[in-house]
Amino acid sequence: MGRLTVIFLLAGILPVAVPVDAPADPTPDHYDVHLLPGRGEALVTFRPGDGGTPSEQLLVSGEDTHAFRVEPGNSYLFPESRWDRATGNRQGPFTIAVTTREDEAVRASGHLISRDEAEEPGFRTTRFSGTAQDRGLGLYVVARPATDAGDFPPGPAWAEDILIQALEILGDLFGPLPSGVPAVIVVDYPRPLAKALPGALFLDRRLVQRNGPPPASRVAVLAHEAAHLWWPNRVRSRGPGASALHEGLAEFGACRVVGVVLGSAAEEARWQALRDEYLMASEAMVAAGVSLVHHGRGGDYGRALRYARSAWVVRMLVARVGENAFMEGMAGILAGRWELSWDGLTQALAATSGAELGPFHSTWIEQSGHPDLHISRPDASGPTVLRNVGGGGGELPVATRCHDGTPATMAWVAIPPGEEQPWPSVLAPACHLVVDTDSRFLMGPRGPDALPGLVLGRAWGFPVVTSVADGSQADVAGLRDGDLIVEVDGQPQDESRVDALVRRMAGGSSLRLRVRRGQGELEIVFQPPGSRP
Repeated sequence: MGRLTVIFLLAGILPVAVPVDAPADPTPDHYDVHLLPGRGEALVTFRPGDGGTPSEQLLVSGEDTHAFRVEPGNSYLFPESRWDRATGNRQGPFTIAVTTREDEAVRASGHLISRDEAEEPGFRTTRFSGTAQDRGLGLYVVARPATDAGDFPPGPAWAEDILIQALEILGDLFGPLPSGVPAVIVVDYPRPLAKALPGALFLDRRLVQRNGPPPASRVAVLAHEAAHLWWPNRVRSRGPGASALHEGLAEFGACRVVGVVLGSAAEEARWQALRDEYLMASEAMVAAGVSLVHHGRGGDYGRALRYARSAWVVRMLVARVGENAFMEGMAGILAGRWELSWDGLTQALAATSGAELGPFHSTWIEQSGHPDLHISRPDASGPTVLRNVGGGGGELPVATRCHDGTPATMAWVAIPPGEEQPWPSVLAPACHLVVDTDSRFLMGPRGPDALPGLVLGRAWGFPVVTSVADGSQADVAGLRDGDLIVEVDGQPQDESRVDALVRRMAGGSSLRLRVRRGQGELEIVFQPPGSRP
């Protein structure tokens, strides 16, 4: 606080210096966060800048004895040792800052944590917003290298580490949410991926706002590229054989992990170094009943994905052969019973599900401009298919689309036996098998036009409408994205009946559906083209 000296000149009086207090700079609103030593807890208090009464204090969990203060719009650094402990200093020293920006906080319903990203020259910001016990506390985690290079070190691994660090910080501050409160990680992701991966229990804000959070026992969701939140190289720090993902999500509530997307933004050399840990994490998650879904970006094998950018990947196949078949097939691959190739994965899935692999041409063709990328083209007699999918007599075409959405002719991308692979073999069953995007959920025997304009998935324990095309029969009937189908012709439904429901809807008979939309329910009569009343 400064002081001004004011000189008064009065007639007949000597000059007198009178001290006057200058106006103080306004104090901003801020959060005081004090981590209590030895207790694993922290005290968070919101203090208004006008000197008013502090809000109710919130007791949260924390590990460090470092006390810090977070003010809206400002950043406060965590010790560099914290970052080094999380990363093993693989990429060099980083600094971590935490800031609050209430104006940008995501106002999601319930106890949600949401992620957004922004890039500026020289640093990367990962914004997290959350609520704890109905009191908003928006947190934004900023990471940048402790160098003057002006940018992150080469390689994309820093993006994964930033998100891992952000989750750990949130876990330190919030701790477990109150018992019974759903803990959901909501990450925005491309709509085609949402359609392709319904069984992974993906959520977006639109569905959450419409239907409310799902029960806590059914929650544990990571979405597009969010595999970077819990990477396999974190397994050792959380105990050999343990699922880092499972333990990480458990920090936000006692909920079962039912699905996860594992992606990659790593270089081949890093993947080779992490091969054992990757397999260990995968085996642990398979043993825990976690559905493994893979997609990738960056790195050598990211080039292959340019031929299948629509992201209709393995999960689409899993939706048809069934969870058990997929898990058994994946477990067989991890145990070495099948070759780590698409042929091995497909054969494993086919063998465990009773499906048959259709004809394919095994001549390897080098792609122009990609000498290290080979593709297997379908036999000229017809597209590669999985026959007798789901035991219902249906066929699943196996094909790909180019990154621009145009159809491609190859059935899958792989490397011929005996040749050196341009990416680690452990990635082979994770990246390249894709199904025809026009097939969607068409499991019935009527062919690719069985359910035009309608895609069904699974969420909250029920069949859920994940896509309705404008002007389709489903649209005319009144079905909307996000509708939960709870009854069909008076029979209760659950997520295990999605495949049977698709076959019934493709069978031509009209169905009376009871759907849950928001907080209410309504009855809809679905009449596919050519249906019988």
